[in-house]
Amino acid sequence: MTFFRGKDSSSILGSPFVFFIRFIGVIFITEFIVMLLLKHFNVEETTLEFLGDSILLSIISAPFLYFLVIRVFLRRIAAESEKVKTASENELRATAYADKMALKAYADNIVQSVPTGLLSVSGDLSVLSANPSFCSMFALKVNPTGAAVKEVPIFNKCQDMILAALSEGGRRDEKIIKFYVGAETKYFRVNVAPIVQEKKVRSDALVVVEDITRRLASERKIFSMAYHDNLTGLPNRRLFNNRLRQVIAVMKRERLKAALLFLDVDRFKYINDSLGHDVGDKFLKEIARRLEGAVRPGDTVARFGGDEFLILLGGIKEEEHILKVVKRIFTALDSSVNLQGHDLRLSASIGVSIYPNCGDTPGMLLKTADTAMYEAKQAGGNNCKFYESEMGLLGAEWIKMEHNLNRAIANNDFILHYQPQVNLSTGRLVGMEALMRWVGPDGGLISPSVFIPMAEETGLIIPMGEWLLRQACAQARSWQDKGLKTFRVSVNISMLQFARESFVQLVTDVLKETGLDPVHLELELTESIVMRNAGETISKLSDLKKLGVRLAIDDFGTGYSSLSYLKLMPIDVLKIDQGFIKDITCESGDEAIVKAIIRMGHSLNIETIAEGVETEEQLQLLKAHHCENIQGYLVSRPGPPEVIEEFLHESWRLDKKIRAVKAG
Repeated sequence: MTFFRGKDSSSILGSPFVFFIRFIGVIFITEFIVMLLLKHFNVEETTLEFLGDSILLSIISAPFLYFLVIRVFLRRIAAESEKVKTASENELRATAYADKMALKAYADNIVQSVPTGLLSVSGDLSVLSANPSFCSMFALKVNPTGAAVKEVPIFNKCQDMILAALSEGGRRDEKIIKFYVGAETKYFRVNVAPIVQEKKVRSDALVVVEDITRRLASERKIFSMAYHDNLTGLPNRRLFNNRLRQVIAVMKRERLKAALLFLDVDRFKYINDSLGHDVGDKFLKEIARRLEGAVRPGDTVARFGGDEFLILLGGIKEEEHILKVVKRIFTALDSSVNLQGHDLRLSASIGVSIYPNCGDTPGMLLKTADTAMYEAKQAGGNNCKFYESEMGLLGAEWIKMEHNLNRAIANNDFILHYQPQVNLSTGRLVGMEALMRWVGPDGGLISPSVFIPMAEETGLIIPMGEWLLRQACAQARSWQDKGLKTFRVSVNISMLQFARESFVQLVTDVLKETGLDPVHLELELTESIVMRNAGETISKLSDLKKLGVRLAIDDFGTGYSSLSYLKLMPIDVLKIDQGFIKDITCESGDEAIVKAIIRMGHSLNIETIAEGVETEEQLQLLKAHHCENIQGYLVSRPGPPEVIEEFLHESWRLDKKIRAVKAG
């Protein structure tokens, strides 16, 4: 019995399977003992019967024992299950609580870290909480939690929204406010909403504040880039067209007039090409500034593109008002501007169209104003023209001329005239300038001043210039083959030609095709060409110089040549513009300019040639200042090859011609 003492039934019986095995074992052992007693110990049968009965009784009572054991076992299982269940529930509660606290901590961390400002307000208008972002947005040194909401900086701007959210039924609201944080102007998007819990409105409100200062600045910048000119800051063509449509609608309703001024800056191309794009940009910005100062507060000044500006005047009752504005514009542009040491004069050509007289749509008003501006430009610039119906014919004539010019190129309807160049020391021919002439459809010659600007604007100058170069070289070679005097032939090169990468190769090919010695070819370029992108120009001029050709700057003195670059360029000749020669004998200051150019050329070892010499007085004055060569009507007008051949004979001298003219 000591074995069982201190042990409960569950530990004795073990598991049901083990109990079953033990029970079977007891039965077999009992039977074994009975057989052993009968065989070896001669036990009486009565005794064995008693023993057997006892065993039988044990066997009979076994089911009840099983029942008891099973009942104890089941109770143990139930107790263990209840214990496990209780432990699991406690563990789940603990885990759920821990998860809840972790989630709350995570949510609190988000509230504290989010860049959006959060402010919760109670029904009694006190601050329940404010996150760091809210304090940072308004530069609060102390968190306002617990304070009255009226002490919060933005309360005055959001009071109505907060009260609406705290009212019965609560209402959400949003607005953008402007607020000064210190000296800085800020913009905030404020959302106020009631705090809802279990589908019921509590007497609390949540204020959500977002700093949109940078976003608004970015949106303004994007809008400005889309609707304003990057250089001048003026409205661009898109914004101007929108305003023009609006003004037309208002003027139509109010039965008033409007005026559109189309302004083109005079000589800007030469300024931009000779002084560079940086100076050109500053020049345009200065013009934009002056134009804005010359118009009325409600008028619009826009940059149309390049050197063109548009001015829109609304509410015009009398055309005299337009003239007053135009006068103020010319007055504003009258004074010069100094840029990088260059004193530049500002002037413009203005075309005016009036709504509804000249058109009732944006397209028509722009077209008529452009036509009038072109007329002002053709009249010499620095003036204003109002559109007239007859001006519309000019546009048609321009289109017709462009068509005829294209046909002339295809049909080879051009000829060359030549103007002699004479050395003043010897009086003999030293060169000829090749000048293009266009034989018009009616057989008459069309002036280069008419078709050359069109050719440059349309790009037709490139094939025309190539034809001129090839024909001039071929004619010079032809004269040499006849045994006539050798000389240099001068050919004008346009900016578009010179800018092409293949230009040096073109000159090389033409010289090879025609067989003309390079020393007999002189290329004339304007100041604006040689000063445009000086570094690249010097490189290209050096390549041309390696071929053996001569290089001349045409119309010298009318541009803005930089002497520091000029001395680096392989220039052979400076051609003094005829504008200085015309009044050289008068007290106009032109003589001093011509003298300075000649002396500068001598100091740089560059020859000079005076253009437009027409009188002996001009000739003698140029001689006195040691100008090497002259060209002009005093020598000869430009003429066809058969007329000019007389200058190629060795006997021809300038003094002989002058004497012959005097005698005749």
